[in-house]
Amino acid sequence: MRADNAGNRISWNSANETYRYKPKLQIRNAAQLKGYLQSQKSAMGLSIKDLKDGWATVADDIKLMEDKNEVLVKRTKDGVARTVWNNDPSMMHPMEPEFAQMWHRIAIPANPDELRSALQGAGLVAATQKKEVVATNKNKKAKAPRKNGKQTNTHMAHLLKDFSGMRK
Repeated sequence: MRADNAGNRISWNSANETYRYKPKLQIRNAAQLKGYLQSQKSAMGLSIKDLKDGWATVADDIKLMEDKNEVLVKRTKDGVARTVWNNDPSMMHPMEPEFAQMWHRIAIPANPDELRSALQGAGLVAATQKKEVVATNKNKKAKAPRKNGKQTNTHMAHLLKDFSGMRK
C-alpha cells in the first residue's frame, strides 16, 4: 500500500499498476485550461511555467487560443508567453471610427525635449522631469567622550587611561 503524500509528484494507479506524474496544475489541454480559467473566482493569471509542467505543447496551443481571442497572454521582450488570463468576450466593444480618427489626429513630437517643453507650455509637469534635490546641511552631532572607568584601584590606572582625544 502506498501512502499519498502532498509533496509527492508521482501517483500510483493500482488498477493497472502504473505510475503517473502529477503536475502542479491538472491542466493538460486547451479545453481544461479554458474551463479552469472560467471557474476561477479571481482574475489572477496562470504562469506558463506551471502549465508546461504537465502540458508539453502549451506554447503552441496558447498561441492558437490567443489568435481566437479566447485568452490574453503576457509575453516577455523576446515574445515568449509568460502568463495567461481568460479573455471575457463581453468586455470586447468595437471602437467608434470617429474616436479612432480623433486619437490619430493628435500629433506627438518625435523629440522628447519638444514634448517636455509642450507639456510645460500647457502648465503640466512631465513624468520624466528631473527632480531637484535640496541639499540639507546637517551638522553631525559630536560623539560624547567616553567615560573613564571608576579608578579605585591605582594599579589599573594604565588600563583605564583615555586615549580617545588622540584620534583624528
